[in-house]
Amino acid sequence: MIDFQNLRLETVKIPKNIASILEEDGYWEEFDAFDPFSIMINTIERNGKDAMLFTFEFHPHEVEELNEKLEAKGYETFGYDWAEYLLAMLQKKKVLFLDEISEDSEGATCVLNAYNPIDFINLLKNISEIIRDLYNS
Repeated sequence: MIDFQNLRLETVKIPKNIASILEEDGYWEEFDAFDPFSIMINTIERNGKDAMLFTFEFHPHEVEELNEKLEAKGYETFGYDWAEYLLAMLQKKKVLFLDEISEDSEGATCVLNAYNPIDFINLLKNISEIIRDLYNS
């Protein structure tokens, strides 16, 4: 299990040949380095053009230590509640890329997406800070 106090999702190693990987396989994923958090990149169509979709995802039932802290802040521990919390914290931090983030969570899964690599790395950095702060609260 990951050390929440030292979480640094932004250190993910996205392959330099990601475009080739996406062309060949249609997706790329990193499950092991940040377990229970997953990082994925897919090819999608956006505004009539092929584009990359950068995704951060996790299943709340895999982060019980954090769920207790989230409940203490008045949130449920379903995927969409986690997304609501993370987005609220991003808004509170006044991040500039918030309009470029989409949410596609369900009850069992928290999913946040970005549409370019710079916003995605910034998203991961901020999520890491939010989770570290939550863990230490």
